[in-house]
Amino acid sequence: MEKEYIPDDLSSSLLFCGTIIGRSLLVYGFGLAALRLGKSRTLSQATAVDAILALILGSVLARGIVGSIPLHTIFIASATLVLAHWILSRMSARSHRIGELVKGHVRRLVTNGVVDWNNMQKSHLSEHDLLEEMRLNANVEDLSQVAAAYKERNGAIGVVCKPAAPKVIEISVQDGVQTVRIVIEH
Repeated sequence: MEKEYIPDDLSSSLLFCGTIIGRSLLVYGFGLAALRLGKSRTLSQATAVDAILALILGSVLARGIVGSIPLHTIFIASATLVLAHWILSRMSARSHRIGELVKGHVRRLVTNGVVDWNNMQKSHLSEHDLLEEMRLNANVEDLSQVAAAYKERNGAIGVVCKPAAPKVIEISVQDGVQTVRIVIEH
């Protein structure tokens, strides 16, 4: 194990800080470029594969900043991880079977207001979890208003509401013309 370097005078301290700042900027730039080139969804719409990449890549890049591993090793390891992720994502996009293996699969949780308790159990979700997601994602509190709900591949719950029935507000006849005012709420 390498001994930690601790500078003992001002000029050495400034040089050490400059080195850390330079390495930090270099590693940050490389990490950003690697993620952009890899077309990763690490922060939005993350699947388990995306989260694993973010976790491992963060750990590898951090070692490059503090200098515990040479920069070229960090860059090679990071590029390899991003390339492997890119290949796996591309294969998943082209093959449904690989996509399900890597990213998981969709489970229908609600059909026409009726909960599928078997799929809820397989998804490790409680009724409270489902109702919370309905309120947050679809602004709905009542299961009878839900046409379908799914546990998506990324773990989120998607809710499809039943269409609202139109309400007839006013019917009038003037000068032989019938007017019907209808309100459709979403």
